Amino acid sequence: MNWRNKTKDEFIKELLTLQKKYDSLKESYEKGITKRKLTTDKLSESEKHYHTLFNSIDEGFCIIEVIFDDNEKPVDFRFLEINPSFEKQTGLINVQGKRMRELALKLEVYWFEIFGKIALTGQPVRFENIAEQLHRRYDVYAFRFGQPENRQVAVLFNDITEHKKTEVALKESEERYRLLYESSLDAILLTSPDGNIYSANEAACTMFRRTEENICKTGRNGLVDLSDPRLPVLLEERSQKGRTVGELTMIRKDGTKFQTELTSSIFNNKDGQPRTSMIIRDITTRKFAENKLIESEERYHSLFNVIEEGLAINEIVLDENGDVVDYIILAVNPAFSKQAIYSNVQVIGRRATDIYEVSTAYIRNWWKSHSKMDGVAKTELYHKPSKRWFNITTTPPDGKRFATIFMDITNRKKAETELKKSQRKLRKLAAHLEEIRENERSKIALNLHDDIGQKLTAMNLEIAWVKSRMGVQSQVVKNKLENINLLIKETFDNIREISSDLRPSILFDFGLIEAVRLQLRKFGNISGIKYSFDYDPVEFKIDTQFSLVIYRILQESLTNIIRHSLASFTEVRLNLINDKVVMIIRDNGKGIEEEKINSLKSMGIAGINERVKSVSGKLDIEGKKGAGTTVKVSIPIKNIKKHD
Repeated sequence: MNWRNKTKDEFIKELLTLQKKYDSLKESYEKGITKRKLTTDKLSESEKHYHTLFNSIDEGFCIIEVIFDDNEKPVDFRFLEINPSFEKQTGLINVQGKRMRELALKLEVYWFEIFGKIALTGQPVRFENIAEQLHRRYDVYAFRFGQPENRQVAVLFNDITEHKKTEVALKESEERYRLLYESSLDAILLTSPDGNIYSANEAACTMFRRTEENICKTGRNGLVDLSDPRLPVLLEERSQKGRTVGELTMIRKDGTKFQTELTSSIFNNKDGQPRTSMIIRDITTRKFAENKLIESEERYHSLFNVIEEGLAINEIVLDENGDVVDYIILAVNPAFSKQAIYSNVQVIGRRATDIYEVSTAYIRNWWKSHSKMDGVAKTELYHKPSKRWFNITTTPPDGKRFATIFMDITNRKKAETELKKSQRKLRKLAAHLEEIRENERSKIALNLHDDIGQKLTAMNLEIAWVKSRMGVQSQVVKNKLENINLLIKETFDNIREISSDLRPSILFDFGLIEAVRLQLRKFGNISGIKYSFDYDPVEFKIDTQFSLVIYRILQESLTNIIRHSLASFTEVRLNLINDKVVMIIRDNGKGIEEEKINSLKSMGIAGINERVKSVSGKLDIEGKKGAGTTVKVSIPIKNIKKHD
């Protein structure tokens, strides 16, 4: 008998029968003396039969003795017998007589629990489990072997690791096919070579605007434009090669025709019947796009030939490490030779390092900086040999190719240089005029104070002399003299105020901090707006020119706050930071509108800006609606004297 042809269940049944027969014969041998010879022969035959079965099966088979602790908890088992297939199924060698804990210390506890339960209850168990330490999964049938007090278990098992992997792979494959079939944006049909349709996915129903039942009933001839000359060609190719790919006209339920791309293959189903799969993609949009692309290319070539900027199509060159070290010019437009210093013929096919006389390192660094940019990169380049400036725009690379658009801007750069020179001259002139203006103000202030002020004082003394010698006169004349005296005093105060505005003597006599304090007091008295003033360091002295600029900016800013801000509080901060004077003026008013900051009509801001530029300073104005306006002035100052 060939034991290898038996099923596992047949083997187990046979094994149990042999066990019972063996136990019975053994019992007879022990009890019967008369028939011992006959029993011995049968026992020997049974053992031979058992061992033949034991050694011939492909499954692993072993008899184990389950070991319990003092609390009758299974903690280990010893191998009593193993068959030849045991080593193949487990990878364990020379295990007979050894404990499992010696061979696999980290074996899962559930193996001991299952075998312990079988040894105690006698109930056989069929199960699947993983032995992680052996890196295998087993299909197991285990049953009690021999008498209960022996606590032995027979274990028949088979390594199903690869089988499980195959099952999982097959399941995953089927799941992928199902997901592909159901979620595909392309129509998928299962058909036969004669044109019958057995199933259609949802995309096919949407494409043909039919139900799956209707598609199956209609068949291939109802979906395909039979007049399309490509149909017989595709069918013949599929018949000859088993597969075909091509374009075909198809028809929706309402009769409208549309262009598709078709892939169809022949295969046999599980019953050996020929079947065909059809994957159909609607390419109407793609065809439309292709036509648009053709039109776009035509427009591109027209643009390529007529634009005034020079245009070059380039391909990068890589070294053995994959780094960009150069690029080759593949094509240029007609304007290239006009904008560049080379003719079209001279540059095509040549490297940038040769044409532009730049180093490989320059190209490498240029490419690295360009690759960090998200999109189009723009730069200006000065070409020393020709003494010309170029404005260069580089497109993002498409694979290894990119385009450069450039224009000669030498004349523009010269104009910019001249403009900057002119602006510097204008600023110097403005600064000079401002200095002259301040000098004139000082002269006027001194004249007002020394000349008119002295004359008013003399008039006041004269009137006092007249009053003292008039004696008792009418009250009317006395009142007149009092009014004249009052007018002279008011005029004198106004002259002093005008002189102070024209030439803030406190600034020259006591410094910027005291001048700011005085100006803020006047600001508060006139406007009723509360204010605060902070400065650091406690003492500092700067050049009178810069002090006067800062003072005038403060005056203009406070005037703007009174006129426009509707503020209730103003904060002024004055600091020396890294050889710079920084003044911040902040109010809590309505906030200046952004368009007014750079408006030509905002004369106050324009005046502040010009004063700041005249001393190479920086002006920042920020307004937040309902949260006020902040004016920040930063002026670099040389030879600052600090006293902490």
